[in-house]
Amino acid sequence: EAEAVPSSTRESVDTNERPGWVISDRARQLKGRIIIPPGTPDDESLALRLRLLTDSEVFVEGYMQDIEGDTFTLTVPAPEVDFELELEGRYLYLDRAARFGGDDIEELLLTPRLGAWVTGRIHAAPASPDLEWAKGAVRVGLDFESGVSAAAAMGAADLNRRVELEPNGDFQLTAMPADRPFGLEFDVPGAPLHLLGGQRVAGGEHLVLRVDLDAGVRLAGVVRDPEGNPVGGAVVNVVAGEDIDLRAQRMARLTNASDDGTFELAGVPAGDLRVSASADGFLPATPDAFPMADGEQRMDLELVLERGNSVSGHVFLPDGEPAVEASVQLIFDPAALN
Repeated sequence: EAEAVPSSTRESVDTNERPGWVISDRARQLKGRIIIPPGTPDDESLALRLRLLTDSEVFVEGYMQDIEGDTFTLTVPAPEVDFELELEGRYLYLDRAARFGGDDIEELLLTPRLGAWVTGRIHAAPASPDLEWAKGAVRVGLDFESGVSAAAAMGAADLNRRVELEPNGDFQLTAMPADRPFGLEFDVPGAPLHLLGGQRVAGGEHLVLRVDLDAGVRLAGVVRDPEGNPVGGAVVNVVAGEDIDLRAQRMARLTNASDDGTFELAGVPAGDLRVSASADGFLPATPDAFPMADGEQRMDLELVLERGNSVSGHVFLPDGEPAVEASVQLIFDPAALN
């Protein structure tokens, strides 16, 4: 189902408004040209962001300027000032900012790549409470479900990004690299994390998505010690499924118990849920998994943390001197535990 396309979030810029440093006798105007790749859609909307490089090698923001067509005129404060240009568009992007310097520049030439524009809207499940869309976000990264290697993940920094949702659940991702597999994570407080893998776009494509969130499971309970006293601050973690793989880890939910030991978790993914609790000075509580369907709730969980035994001692160096700040790790013998 096609959704209304959200308008660009970039504010229109009055090109006659400039910071004070451009109103100077030494300011200069430079002509520039953008090599528009074939296949660029007519609804492309471009802007340039100017960043100045000071004597201390630190960049400071200049201004953003909208572009009409493929040519532009840029005002810089002085001939000797180095600067970078970043291109912002729905489809076009530069691999890296273009840097210029010196007073012998005849033309600013930019050669962008053609990417894709992804827009869409997220819909809550009928049983979900009112979700705070403005606190939600869309994260983009490599599609780990497609079996990419770790090396490929390290080299995909241009794919990784995060954008906040509009108050009505709309989102847009501009200048997405073409012909690269990627995955999307839709994270809205109060709803389960929604993973959408297997995505790929062509250069010049406008992909419109409809995302339907699950209602999720709601859990509540209390964490106690063996005597029945509440354990405030205990960490409660919920994971769905038998295999704790990357997907399960991403969808896990955790919270801290309040001072009276109570906790509540919403937006937990459905499935066989494993709820655990941990706190300093106690052994973790890991009850058996229990099945929960989407939209269900269970508000009577009780997690009991056992104190266990303690081990103490001293660590010495070969010469008999104390080993100050030595690290000590306790490892259980699996054979002894069986």
